[in-house]
Amino acid sequence: MSKASELGIIGEELAANTLAAKGFTILHRNWNLHKGYELDIVAMKDNTVVFCEVKTRKSDSLQKPEDAVNARKQQHIIKAANFYIKYYHIDAIIRFDIISIVYKNERDYRVNHIENAFQITLTQIRSKW
Repeated sequence: MSKASELGIIGEELAANTLAAKGFTILHRNWNLHKGYELDIVAMKDNTVVFCEVKTRKSDSLQKPEDAVNARKQQHIIKAANFYIKYYHIDAIIRFDIISIVYKNERDYRVNHIENAFQITLTQIRSKW
C-alpha cells in the first residue's frame, strides 16, 4: 500500500470518528455504485444526509486540503450523490461537507469539518437525472 493510500485511510478514520463524536450516524464509507463516482463518507444526523469529502495532507503550506475540492471534484461528488439518492430512495435534507485534515503524526494533526462546503438542493439534484 502506498504512503498516500495509508494517509487517506488514516484521514478517513479520523473523519469518521469526528462525525461520530458530533452525533452523526455513519451510513457508508467509500461508497461506490458506479466506477469513478465514490463518496468518502455518507452520514446522517437530524434527518439530514451528509455527503462528506475527506481530504488529508501532510502539510497545508502549499495548499489547504479543502482547496483540492474544486468545481470539477464537486461535480463528481454531486453525481455520486445522485446515484446514492436514487439507489436508496433518499427523501431527506442533503448537505455536502468537507473534512480537511493535516496529519503529521498520530499526536500532531488538525481536523477541520466544513459544513455546507458547497450546496445544491434536493430538487436540483433530482432534476439532473
